[in-house]
Amino acid sequence: MMRIIRRTLDLANQPPLSDEVLESRAESWAETLFNAVPEERLAEAFKRAIADHDSTFPMSAYELKTAYEKIAEAERTAYSRARQKDLEDLERQNLTANYRECRDCFSTGWKYVKRSDPSGLIHNGVIKCTICNYWWLVSERLASKTEDKLPGKSTRSYQE
Repeated sequence: MMRIIRRTLDLANQPPLSDEVLESRAESWAETLFNAVPEERLAEAFKRAIADHDSTFPMSAYELKTAYEKIAEAERTAYSRARQKDLEDLERQNLTANYRECRDCFSTGWKYVKRSDPSGLIHNGVIKCTICNYWWLVSERLASKTEDKLPGKSTRSYQE
């Protein structure tokens, strides 16, 4: 902490502090930043705070805290985007796998049937496909949208 305080004063062209004042200021900064910035992320937060700092006054502990909050928010946003992309890719893979697996409905969920009755008449039509997992995927997608749960968290298997 003392090193960060010395660097902020040096960068602001301020005179160095006495050891007693420096120790007191480091203690105050440590109390302020104790639960706000993890110790292992102090250097990273300091670099971000310096990059965002736009005055000739020395940087304060609050600017260090704000810089860390910006870093954490950027990481959360990046993680959220990556997670959403992974889920979209997984859904795309499932639909593609479903398409390749089912030769009856070609991933539409509806199977063309041609049946004849006892009198010999041929009837053409469509029925729900029971071979692939298309309808299960649709119901999972609807459930995840209505219940705000992530797809793929179900206990059911694809081939039920």
